[in-house]
Amino acid sequence: MQKCGLRTANLTGCKLRAFDPGDADLTEASFFGTPLAGVDLRRACIDRLVVEGRELAGAIVTEPQAAQLARLLGLVIR
Repeated sequence: MQKCGLRTANLTGCKLRAFDPGDADLTEASFFGTPLAGVDLRRACIDRLVVEGRELAGAIVTEPQAAQLARLLGLVIR
């Protein structure tokens, strides 16, 4: 999946094994019901990722990505 264009991809209800998105473009990709525990998203573009929130538990992200994802969970960052 590395360096793939997965903009607006729909990965709903998937069970990911050894999933390494690398530098993939996951802009607006949907991961409803797809746990991302252990998935390293640090190099991937995750702008406007579509998740409910629980899918993010255990995902590996950078600090700027964490701030971006916190907004999806309804947090207000000041």
